[in-house]
Amino acid sequence: MTQRRRAVPSATAVRLAAASALIVGGAMAAAGQAGADPVPTPTPGQPVVDTSHEPTGPQPPPPVGAPPVPEIAPVYGQGQSQGQFGFLRDMWHMFHSGNPLAELTAPPPVAAGPPPGAGPAPPLPPGHISLTAPESSTPPASPPGAAPEAVPAPPIEHLPPTP
Repeated sequence: MTQRRRAVPSATAVRLAAASALIVGGAMAAAGQAGADPVPTPTPGQPVVDTSHEPTGPQPPPPVGAPPVPEIAPVYGQGQSQGQFGFLRDMWHMFHSGNPLAELTAPPPVAAGPPPGAGPAPPLPPGHISLTAPESSTPPASPPGAAPEAVPAPPIEHLPPTP
């Protein structure tokens, strides 16, 4: 009597089949997600921006002269190191200094004053106090502890009719 032997797949064939299934499954999942978000249709009665009639010519040149607001230097972190990872570099130097606790608890540097040629600070709303420009602080609208002003009643013709 002859017995049939089962074919046992080798470990390499199993790994290849698993990797193939994983790749095909990932591709199918990505394709499914791409088709899952249809273009939204606007709700009736809502305004829609139509960009199909926009001019496609060259952009106008920038205005002549200095920009109205001075540009800020692209410094990240605490300003000691340049670049996007400047803060991390500053922290690395801080913790590898002789006394990291003193570095962490040091007072922040004093802020520079207004740029040359800048006018006085505009006045703040009533009751606000400025920490950096005391001349822009304003007194409160009413003395502290006073009751707020009563709002006058609207004229009779603006009131709803009584039943």
